[in-house]
Amino acid sequence: MSDSKQKIIAVATQRFAMHGYDGTSLQEIADEVGMRKPSLLYHFASKEVLREAVLGDLIGRWET
Repeated sequence: MSDSKQKIIAVATQRFAMHGYDGTSLQEIADEVGMRKPSLLYHFASKEVLREAVLGDLIGRWET
């Protein structure tokens, strides 16, 4: 997984935990990561796809 994807997942995980899924926008995540929203959407086609990646990352770390 690329460094950009890992950083996006880390920021999304924090923001979802602090503000909830519905209370977090892709723009906020992109701003915190330091990229434009279209660049974030290049890595994750939608907020739902990003949510699945966050959950997959959390489950993967839990299993380890």
